[in-house]
Amino acid sequence: MSAFYDPKLQQRIILLQRQNRKRVQIAIWRCLLVSSLIATAIAMILSPYWQIKNSAQISLEEEIMVTKSTIYSLLKLNYPQSLWTISGHQLSNKLKSISPIVDAVVTKQLFPPQVKVRLQERVPVATVSTQGKIGFLDADGVWLDPIYYSHSEENSEENSNFSLPQIKVINFQPKYSETWAEIYRLSAMYPGIKLLELRWNEIDQLYLKTNIGRVYLGSDRSILTEQFQALARFPKLSTQDNLTDIDYLDLSNPKIPFIQQDTRVK
Repeated sequence: MSAFYDPKLQQRIILLQRQNRKRVQIAIWRCLLVSSLIATAIAMILSPYWQIKNSAQISLEEEIMVTKSTIYSLLKLNYPQSLWTISGHQLSNKLKSISPIVDAVVTKQLFPPQVKVRLQERVPVATVSTQGKIGFLDADGVWLDPIYYSHSEENSEENSNFSLPQIKVINFQPKYSETWAEIYRLSAMYPGIKLLELRWNEIDQLYLKTNIGRVYLGSDRSILTEQFQALARFPKLSTQDNLTDIDYLDLSNPKIPFIQQDTRVK
């Protein structure tokens, strides 16, 4: 009995064998390539060149008001730290965790290795005191802790772009935030009115100290616009002949403003 021989079948077997050898070769080369990439990645991670070794490699893209030490402490980088292990998103969230920083963008630069920081900050526009605490307010009435700022002339590096606000706010409470924001907005609309001081008393009545003079506004926030309109039309109290007799300008009813005499003067 003779063996069956089919040339087509033999060719197909040879073709399958070649395909199998090719698959094995491709798998080997793929494995070598992946291993090479992994080794390269590990080498790059471990390479001293790609490390952030100190705060000098943290680049602030513009002048900031908070101190640089505040930024460094919030980032909490472990020097030396590989650039590849740093998450810009996580660092951004750390920076935004404090009230002075509205937004933060942290990016990584390869050549030379750097961490770049760009901030959007709240601007301190008033110095505020309440219940023995001193701090700052921005234009929207957000409390800004003074520990994030420095006004020491001896440390110019920490000074950055911060200067002490000239407006003083006394007896401030969080419930006054909207009133403060409205007053600050109105003062910007009337350049002839320069705010110097705001003071609330124990029954929520508000007094202003301005370049025009001392002003009593009362506690009705709904008429602030009318009060500022009346104040803008009023001449400076310093021009009055009887200046020493004047206590304050009463604008609690802006339609009928009047000058309150100082009863202590005889």
